[in-house]
Amino acid sequence: MKSIIMRMALYNLLIFSIFSLSAYSAAERSVEIINKEDLSHKSGKLGAYRALVIGINNYQDKKIPALKTAVNDARELANVLQTKYGFKVELLLDRQATRKEIIDRLRDLAANSSADESVLIYYAGHGEIDRVLNDGWWVPADAKGGDSSTYLDNMVVQRVMKGMKSRHVLLLSDSCYSGTLFGEARSLPPLIDDKFYLNLYNEKSRWGMTSGNKTPVSDSGSEGHSIFAYQLIKALTKNSKPYITTQEIYSQIAPIIANNSEQQPLCSPVRDTGDQGGGFVFVASRTASVRYSDAPSYLKQSASRLDSDELAQQKAVLELERQELAREKQELERQKALDAEREQLAAERRKIEEERQQLAMGKRQDLARVKQEQERQKALDAEREQLASERRKIEAERQQVTRPASKVTKLNYSTFFPASHKLAVLSDQWCKEIEKRTRGEVQVTMFYGGTLTPPAMCYDGVVKGISDVGQSVLSYTMGKFPLSEILDLPLGSRTATTATRMANDYYKRFRPKEMDDVQIMYLHAHGPGMIHNKNKVVTKLEDLKGIKLRATGITGKVVSTLGATAVGMPMPETYDAISRGIADGVVCPAEALQGWKLGEVVKYTTQNFGTAYSLGFFVAMNKGKWNALSPENRKIIEQVNEEWIVKTGQTWDEIDRAGYDYYQRQSGKITTLTKAEDARWVMAMQPIFDQYVREKTANGLPAQEVLKFCKDRLQELQYK
Repeated sequence: MKSIIMRMALYNLLIFSIFSLSAYSAAERSVEIINKEDLSHKSGKLGAYRALVIGINNYQDKKIPALKTAVNDARELANVLQTKYGFKVELLLDRQATRKEIIDRLRDLAANSSADESVLIYYAGHGEIDRVLNDGWWVPADAKGGDSSTYLDNMVVQRVMKGMKSRHVLLLSDSCYSGTLFGEARSLPPLIDDKFYLNLYNEKSRWGMTSGNKTPVSDSGSEGHSIFAYQLIKALTKNSKPYITTQEIYSQIAPIIANNSEQQPLCSPVRDTGDQGGGFVFVASRTASVRYSDAPSYLKQSASRLDSDELAQQKAVLELERQELAREKQELERQKALDAEREQLAAERRKIEEERQQLAMGKRQDLARVKQEQERQKALDAEREQLASERRKIEAERQQVTRPASKVTKLNYSTFFPASHKLAVLSDQWCKEIEKRTRGEVQVTMFYGGTLTPPAMCYDGVVKGISDVGQSVLSYTMGKFPLSEILDLPLGSRTATTATRMANDYYKRFRPKEMDDVQIMYLHAHGPGMIHNKNKVVTKLEDLKGIKLRATGITGKVVSTLGATAVGMPMPETYDAISRGIADGVVCPAEALQGWKLGEVVKYTTQNFGTAYSLGFFVAMNKGKWNALSPENRKIIEQVNEEWIVKTGQTWDEIDRAGYDYYQRQSGKITTLTKAEDARWVMAMQPIFDQYVREKTANGLPAQEVLKFCKDRLQELQYK
């Protein structure tokens, strides 16, 4: 991992140097637009508008799932930009959008754009995020799933925007985890007039608009488009004014997208790129002669009312398609040349082999000597064959003594952890250990980052055979594991090691029927969840009153029961929420202080061990795949599972220790409750346990027995 980060850092430094040289090698002053009549393409004073539009549905690596709408989104946006707003558009679609090709096109924009130009960059495709570095990536068409060194770092795009000489640069990104580049947004003024547009155009700007924050976004929407692209193209298409800004478009589409999906678009200047308060102004090249439909599909036309502008639009669309076909033809020609070269090499190999055979035949000059050598060789061959026969016999006897030969079983393993996470590394070691001990008869391939099945679908994916082995959080599918909800309650775990051992003892003791449709390999749990806030030291229950803590699900109930206010939100939004005062703190294990950088925004940690919680995780195998394994291989896997119960708990504890070390380097303060105060908090939690027993018992489950067993077993493990 360190070597990958170092290589990417050096690579980014090189990219930055190239783009910086491009930006400052020929300094230019841009022309100021004074009159509103000059803010038009016909005036001749307006700088050129250029766009690089990228759309990727299909990836070369089949481990990366295909998208449905990205290419269609890119084509139609390119059409609207070119025909209505006078852009010169370059398209990169599917296999054209390799990492090298995207960087080359970005470099061309940085090197060749002039000071009066306005440049738009649009990307639709997969995105990924580094949970450790809080950095985002684009995933090019030739990327390798799980290998971040083949992705395109968002910081490269940021440096490109900073290095461009052009007056305005706008980044539009319709991909997961796009919101890692943004600074503070600026609101629209109360009055929008011609002076407002002139001021925005004349000042340098570096803006971005994305389909979501640091979370996954949808690939579906309306009429073959993603929901973000649908609304964006619709806003540009239906605009009847001579110009419109990025902020105006955002104010139109953001509420619609938020109200009809789980994603929240962002729109603000891109940080550290040289934004000077301007804005990207879309200047219409034609506004009256063409009627646009409500839906953002290719512009609908009536054959009986085609005019010269509409014909020009059709020609522009055809030109875009012609450029794409030309690129595909060039690729085919290159492939044919490679095939011809391969055939030529094969012919040369055949010729060399023929010459070798002729040379061997030419050496047979002394027939008598050759015959004598042949006889001697036959005797040696007979002796070797006899020895080989004896070896085969011995080997056959050895195999009969040990075990019969078995065919190789290949399994796939789905986890939501990224490949760099220590739990993902430990899972990969589990796969290698099983292959080693079964002598290669059971081989398991890892699929990281939820690329095979999303976290919430992981368990059902194992049941249905989408994945053979899966790892996720039990509570991601609320209600599916009613009896096992005990593992997420505030039982008072002190370490991940003891919580993990208790979880597996619970499973072996009760064998809950809710997990009968899979073969459980083992369960595990993260370290104890503690209270972290930015405002004050918490030493007693009364201190929690009025504190807003990020917490969801059962954790939210715990927070409310203790007297604080629970604020629900996805974990990726917690850092910003605490920074802006939307929340005062968070309830989470110590590993999040470093992994999510929360140690930078909270200052006080309260170790409430008596009411600490730990979320339960599962590692499960498809029932059919398990039953198909030989009894001996099943026994081997069970032995490995027992060892990994210990290793997994220890790994979680190592991550927690690293989180506390990082937190204290940020000057974080840690306070542990007194024994008497901890007992008060435990008493306050009793209603939560009573509710668990009452609800589960009503459904015929042994809730009281399970609760007593888990509490007693945890105490035994922690204080023996």
